[in-house]
Amino acid sequence: MAQQKHCVIYRETAAHSHLKLVGHLYDQCQDTLVQFGTFLGSTYSVDEYVERLPSIITMLREYHINTDVAFFLARPMFTHQINVRL
Repeated sequence: MAQQKHCVIYRETAAHSHLKLVGHLYDQCQDTLVQFGTFLGSTYSVDEYVERLPSIITMLREYHINTDVAFFLARPMFTHQINVRL
C-alpha cells in the first residue's frame, strides 16, 4: 500500500490520467494505509507488532517506502522502546 501510494502519482501522470483521478487514487491509498496501520496497532500487542513488522531501516532500504509512511508504521515500535527504557 505504501509503495502504491508513492507510485500512483508517477504511473497515472505518465499515462496522462486526469488530475482529479490521480488525487482521488492518492487519497484512497492514504486512507487505506491509515486504516491498515490503525488495524495493526489495535489487533497486535506491542510485542507482536515489533516482531512482525520490519525495522524502519528495512522499510526504507529494502522496501523503498517513503520516510513519512515508514515512521507512521514504526511509531508504535518507537513508543514501546521509549517506554521500556523509562
